[in-house]
Amino acid sequence: MAIKISIIGDSFIPSKVFLTSVKKHLKSIRPKIQIQFFTKDFKEEKLKPLISKEVSEAFGDQKDVIKIAKNTNVLITTFAPITEHVLKNCEKLLIVACGRGGPINVNIKAATKKKVMVLFAPGRNIDAVVEYTLANIINLVRKIPEAINYVQKKKWKTPLEDTFLKPSGIEIHGKTVGIIGYGAIGKKLTRALHALGVNVLIYEPFKKQLDKIGKHNSSTLQNLLASSDIITIHARIGKNGKPIISKNDFNKMKQKPYLVNTSRSQCIKTTDLIKAYKKKKIKGFYLDVYDKEPLDSSEKLHKIIDKNIILTPHAAGVSRDIPYKTAEIVANEIKKIIQGRKPQFITNPKTLKFVKNKIKNILK
Repeated sequence: MAIKISIIGDSFIPSKVFLTSVKKHLKSIRPKIQIQFFTKDFKEEKLKPLISKEVSEAFGDQKDVIKIAKNTNVLITTFAPITEHVLKNCEKLLIVACGRGGPINVNIKAATKKKVMVLFAPGRNIDAVVEYTLANIINLVRKIPEAINYVQKKKWKTPLEDTFLKPSGIEIHGKTVGIIGYGAIGKKLTRALHALGVNVLIYEPFKKQLDKIGKHNSSTLQNLLASSDIITIHARIGKNGKPIISKNDFNKMKQKPYLVNTSRSQCIKTTDLIKAYKKKKIKGFYLDVYDKEPLDSSEKLHKIIDKNIILTPHAAGVSRDIPYKTAEIVANEIKKIIQGRKPQFITNPKTLKFVKNKIKNILK
């Protein structure tokens, strides 16, 4: 029998990209196995968000997903909603491979109940987020966008080389950067900042990560808030939905730092951030994530934007390399399970034994 693999692609990661990687990885399996592929690309204009308590950041119609995945064993997707309804109507499904750092568009509880393994692709955008965050920290504190506009708007009149008539700011060398969240992004950003001579403080909200932080870097949240010249957030929000930085925390920021958030908008309440800036409790901020996206033109953030504020369109985790990195991670994980090995990136390991046996039977 053949293993049937369905791939739902989109404009960001077309099915062809996934298909190429999966074929390459499975080709190396000996003895050769039979595989049938089914591909479908959803057009961007038709990818409407699914509002559901089961899943989040999911795009597409459940009916379309069922139509494609109904008779397949493996479903590869990035944004498609994999709800309880979808899982109930795809009885032959054994594996959902989600091409994102966290499979939040998949109902993990329902998948585990149906004995469907859920794979994901952490690390696919680590480099992109770290580079973008570091670039915009420097843009913010050195006033580089303002310097670019200074030339473009023909304001450059002085022949003097060293003068504060030109837009300028502070260096990050020798400053203290507080990193909230010590996952893969926090770790890599720490290494990059150390290379630039930056003093780094780290606060990790989740205790499981604490042992991975060097004692010289670990910090309480209160100490980080009080000591940092720049604070950058790289932590997922907890299940209780409470912000990591709330209204009273701005009073603890003795250095009046710059604040950076490329994680989730819920980490800082936007209205509190704006009030803190207006009251000069912080020097400025850089945001890449917002309560509602895309950012409405009437949003208060637009009204206060100045040289101390940078706003980008949730693009830190977007690069032209990510689709190919994602496809490679997903393909390698699928290869492992087909070979009878344990995948590295599995959210519900309780399904492993069942899925391995099912795949083995299919390949007989």
